[in-house]
Amino acid sequence: MKNKILGEKKRTSFDENLADKVNKIFDSMPETPEVKPVIGNVCLYKFSDGFVFHNLANIGSVKLLNAHLDGKSEKTHDGWRTHCAERSDGIVVPNSVVLYQMARALYELRNDSSYQEIVKECIDLFHKDWGWYGNACSHTGTEVRYGPGLDAVVESLQLDGSIKKINLEILEFTKSSDARSYLVLAPEQDETNLGKVNLIPDKAKPVLQKLLGEGYEHAGEVFQYLSPRRNGNLREIKLWTPTLTERNSERAVVFGVGDGYFGIYADGSINYNRPSRGVVAVRERSVNKMKKVWGL
Repeated sequence: MKNKILGEKKRTSFDENLADKVNKIFDSMPETPEVKPVIGNVCLYKFSDGFVFHNLANIGSVKLLNAHLDGKSEKTHDGWRTHCAERSDGIVVPNSVVLYQMARALYELRNDSSYQEIVKECIDLFHKDWGWYGNACSHTGTEVRYGPGLDAVVESLQLDGSIKKINLEILEFTKSSDARSYLVLAPEQDETNLGKVNLIPDKAKPVLQKLLGEGYEHAGEVFQYLSPRRNGNLREIKLWTPTLTERNSERAVVFGVGDGYFGIYADGSINYNRPSRGVVAVRERSVNKMKKVWGL
């Protein structure tokens, strides 16, 4: 039986040579996860150094590391790309789609009694990356190159280290200032209203789909669930883009807590120094090895 929101899953392939390097970590490790998973469409495993999300939509299995990359260093967007290219262990900065699919998995597992503690621990990592503890919001592996008018190119660092480029149009929404515009995906509301979100305009759907991937239409409720509460309420969720007068620029895609809301920022500065947490692809055989340990 497939999950209501997560739906059917399939994994993409990645460079086998890189995969061999990456999965030596898992094939040879003596450690087994601290929490035995419930095997289903999506599983979450806890290790001492991070969390493995198994069977994410159109991605496969990914490990989210507990520690920030490079000793909590802060770098520009391009600085992190260079850092990842120089690594030999396959660890990269997660792009916005990978991050959202992990967030969506946590949302889907929220009511499963087998996952309560592990979900809370993983959400705490996201809060640290979203600036909730006073630190800068983390860079993702995604940027937007805005051209004249509505034209834009979304560039995302993939798990195999390659760069994927997608052309699309990105609208100007409600103006907050001469430089910024926003679209409200969900209003601030009582926690009992989780799941009640705003209707996404048709022309905004391709933008969210390219930035977030499968299940983008649930972004309002997913981020409301994961975000720190505001005076006991679910936070307002906003998508931010530059106004038309601020195009012809490169912008970083960043997730984070703003002034009373949670933002999906498609207008972040690529030159701002931010920390980043790493992710690494986990090959299917490594996950199967973990299942074998438990006789599953």
